[in-house]
Amino acid sequence: MKRLFLIFAMLFLLTACAKEELPVVTEEVLPAPVETETVETPVEEIPIEVVVPEETVIEAGGEAVSYTSATVEGLVEDTVGYTFEVPTFDVEGAAAIYTYYHELAAHLEGYTKETVYTEAASRACIASVYGYVTDAVLEGDALTVTYVFECDYSDTEESVENVRTDSFCAASGEKVES
Repeated sequence: MKRLFLIFAMLFLLTACAKEELPVVTEEVLPAPVETETVETPVEEIPIEVVVPEETVIEAGGEAVSYTSATVEGLVEDTVGYTFEVPTFDVEGAAAIYTYYHELAAHLEGYTKETVYTEAASRACIASVYGYVTDAVLEGDALTVTYVFECDYSDTEESVENVRTDSFCAASGEKVES
């Protein structure tokens, strides 16, 4: 009997609690919204470097040879930076000569990404690689260009430099054996 009484008492308490009405929420009861200040985080802009070809005039032994230069630039894993000059000479066969140096720059870029990068990583240093024209001579119909490939490693003051001399027919742009 006591059990029955306890069960009824618990049911009574439960139903009494269930009948309690919840307060109606009105705008007066809600707290005023807190105004927060929106702070816009400025987006860091990465500057884009536009390389404008500059005209160079070289005079040595023959006619003055002017040319403009475009550059091929890049970075390999924050370890090796490179810049290669691709000249366009002011001669009749300029398109073929430009193509030759553009292909040379692509070859040097591959060499830099594979060989120079591997060497810099093994030496735990950084490297800078450059390719540029140091001399251009036009004698008759022959254009002779001296192009330097230079590599500087940060762990030494000496730089590795390779010099090449290329000869072209100025009229056709064909490479001729020197």
